[in-house]
Amino acid sequence: RGHLLGVVRLSYSPFGQFLASASDDATVRIWDEGGQPLHTLRGPITRVVDMAASLNGQFVAAASNQNVHIWNPQTADLLHTINQPDGWYTAADFSPNGQVLVTAYDGRRLESWDTTTWNRKDLIPVNAQVQSLEYNATGRLLAIAYQDGRIQIRDTYYRLLLADLVGHPDVTGLSFSPDDGQLVSSSADGSIRIWDLSGMKIP
Repeated sequence: RGHLLGVVRLSYSPFGQFLASASDDATVRIWDEGGQPLHTLRGPITRVVDMAASLNGQFVAAASNQNVHIWNPQTADLLHTINQPDGWYTAADFSPNGQVLVTAYDGRRLESWDTTTWNRKDLIPVNAQVQSLEYNATGRLLAIAYQDGRIQIRDTYYRLLLADLVGHPDVTGLSFSPDDGQLVSSSADGSIRIWDLSGMKIP
């Protein structure tokens, strides 16, 4: 307990041994594995749209309107802010090794950022608003959920489109199974769908 308004995102960091929660109360909170509060990350944020914690425990990122803020969850220090004054960030996720942060910007593009320098590594144009992003356990695959009900799976090495899944509108979250044989998607309509990826060919 502690958030004043609805919780919109959760992200667990197994190596950092903490749970991060983001809320409509414009805070991100860090909890230890026993459920005790460690930090409240406020910073210059308003409503949090999406949030991600790196598996290695080094970073927590929150997309909030025109900014993505990145903190050290162990010290609560604000490390960096990515800013675009003419649009909105809608989703973010860290690669499994924590070396890349991918962000979705205003239905126009996906951007990947080097977490050592915070320089932009890559830019991929898109033509619809992205609702959710999720790497698989190896970082080879990236699942992208769009507002129009499409879910794409892309190869991050070759930037190839491997699968185009249609039929789940307003997706709020994505998760790969450990063997990448399935993808789970959750929706604001109250449904969860499980997609069979066993026939997907990875180069």
